[in-house]
Amino acid sequence: MSTNHVKVNAHPDSTVHKGTHSNIPHPPPGDRPHCSPTVNKPIPDTGWRGQPLIPSKDGGTREKDFIHKPPYKWESEGDLFKPKYKSECWCGNVSFEFHGDPLDAKHCHCRQCQRLHGAPFQWAVIFPKTSVRMVKNKDNSLHFFSTEDLTGMHSVPCKVSCNVCRSPLFDEGRNTVLAYPSSFRFPEHKVPFNFQPTAHIFYSQRVMEIPDGIPKWAGHRGESELLQELTEEEGILPKYKGKPAQGQIHSRETTQPGREDP
Repeated sequence: MSTNHVKVNAHPDSTVHKGTHSNIPHPPPGDRPHCSPTVNKPIPDTGWRGQPLIPSKDGGTREKDFIHKPPYKWESEGDLFKPKYKSECWCGNVSFEFHGDPLDAKHCHCRQCQRLHGAPFQWAVIFPKTSVRMVKNKDNSLHFFSTEDLTGMHSVPCKVSCNVCRSPLFDEGRNTVLAYPSSFRFPEHKVPFNFQPTAHIFYSQRVMEIPDGIPKWAGHRGESELLQELTEEEGILPKYKGKPAQGQIHSRETTQPGREDP
């Protein structure tokens, strides 16, 4: 088997620190919130001149006429909003357009994301609210779910999807939108570099280990400890026959009695 491993691209100039079961570098000590890619990135002027500057920033159901404010159906003064990307639900009833590139991208392994997405982890990119605009809502198919109120209504933070095909589109937070790249329509299905995740968060709750060289945080980025990518812990996928040095961890449960690994 090849001994070549994934080459890190999150911190190409960092010092390599090898863990017990991984040849993938850990991030440098400077990887903290004040060094986060989302910090010091200017919010583009996309022509939103309404109030408040960030709709639903206070959360909950307080924002009146939210549907005519970012990130939903709103008008850009001076035509400053320049669509670069488009996302669409599976059936095509709901679609959004996005100005510019995302501020950051991440994988979240928390159990809430696992259950709500029916997947091992969530992949999301972060956009300012004023860089997002709804362009289609056929048959009023837009659907909301509040993970705090447990109601199907627009109560921020909330999850936005299509009420017909149930495709998830993004999370609306108090300050930003966490969009799901799986719903984007990229030319030739090629994922842009700015959509590549810079961190895994809540990796302590993972059900699947990802040896991709990207920093793995136990909880929130910069507010928790960094974890090894690969372990010998049972009950976490993938567990293949092999050796830790090869990036594959042997599971006792997969070994048949009286049979040795080749």
